[in-house]
Amino acid sequence: MKKLLSIGILGALGVFGSAQPLNLQDALGIATERHPLIVGAEREVDAARAMRASLLSEFQPTLSFHAVGSDGTGTLGMMTMVNPGRMFMLPPDPFAAESLVFQWALFTSGKDRAIARVGDLGVRIGESALRRTRLDVSLRVRTAFAEAAYRRDAVNGYRAGLDAAEEMEKLTRARYEEGKVPEAFVFAAEAQTAKARRDLRVAEAEYEAALAKLREAVGGELAEPVELGEWQDATLPETLEKALELAVSLRPELQSYSFARKKAGTAADAVRRSQLPEVRLFGAQTGMTGRSMAPDTSYNLGVLLSIPLFDGSMRASEARQAEAEAAKATASYEAERLSVEAQVRSAWAKWRAVDDVLAFAEAQLRAAEEAYRIAKLRFDVGKAVHAEVSVVLADLVAAEVSVADAHRYKRMAEAELIRAIGLEPEREKPSNAGG
Repeated sequence: MKKLLSIGILGALGVFGSAQPLNLQDALGIATERHPLIVGAEREVDAARAMRASLLSEFQPTLSFHAVGSDGTGTLGMMTMVNPGRMFMLPPDPFAAESLVFQWALFTSGKDRAIARVGDLGVRIGESALRRTRLDVSLRVRTAFAEAAYRRDAVNGYRAGLDAAEEMEKLTRARYEEGKVPEAFVFAAEAQTAKARRDLRVAEAEYEAALAKLREAVGGELAEPVELGEWQDATLPETLEKALELAVSLRPELQSYSFARKKAGTAADAVRRSQLPEVRLFGAQTGMTGRSMAPDTSYNLGVLLSIPLFDGSMRASEARQAEAEAAKATASYEAERLSVEAQVRSAWAKWRAVDDVLAFAEAQLRAAEEAYRIAKLRFDVGKAVHAEVSVVLADLVAAEVSVADAHRYKRMAEAELIRAIGLEPEREKPSNAGG
């Protein structure tokens, strides 16, 4: 008997006037480019880069302009310890002054390099979070695609079951009109057809629900109607040992904790270096004019040496805090490593069972097909009642759906193992699969 289960294509996906199926790689490509969660994670990386630039601005050359004007009855002193060029004594009459101030950190005892490293590690942490988001989104896409493919194949099985039931009803009615079977057989055939039609409608509704979940997982607009394409198998490690090795090197969760540990340690080093001498070059050009003084323009150029003597143990406390955060990140890394190993082992165990799951389902289908063929022949020659054929046909439809479920198990196991290892999908452009 011709197989009832068709894994082929059902419809057409219209994109810019074209019709094309949505393959798994297309869905992954759309999701990794357009999913709001990934877009948000990319903006977090941009924010981390901006934070790095902000941290380093302290050590970059600065140029600022200041102006002051006053009138009154007393002398007012204005000065700042940060910018030596910004010191003004305001006389008790109309007065105006302007100042152009330049500063540049010449020597920071390595604090600038430590701060730069802190910023770099912050960016790396953001990039690890982005990779984790991509993996999570890809897992959702794979599982949603696997579920939709199962529902599609189940629809095909139930549709073939309805065709077979209608054929049996037609044959039973003809034999009844010939007086070869009682009318009860016709009623049974009609009931079987009604049940097959109901099962098909339920399966179609579940397929539509699965497609809705796939749209959500992809996170991008898909043109209607959605045609489900092919599932492309991923290249997976051949041994558990290789899978564990890859997971330790690829999982972004582990990378994030590793970077956090290094960042905290580097931050502690930066705090300690802030207790060392710093040298800054400064220059200022100042112009002043007033009722009781002639216009005057002057400039200053100098070097500022800063040596922290006592800060109430503020820096020491900050260093201890950073060291504690580094120790916490180390502990979190070890805990996450154990969790990753458990996830890989669990996913690998399911993946190892795939061949047996598929083999059983296919053997069950072969047996059901043969049983249906024999039962139908027996009914044709009057050796079997309709109830016997009805039971065997139900077993055949169940076997068809069981094969689809076995393929779903395989795809789900593959998706889980890919996520456990940390394998990212290939960053390819979607082939016109999205709207």
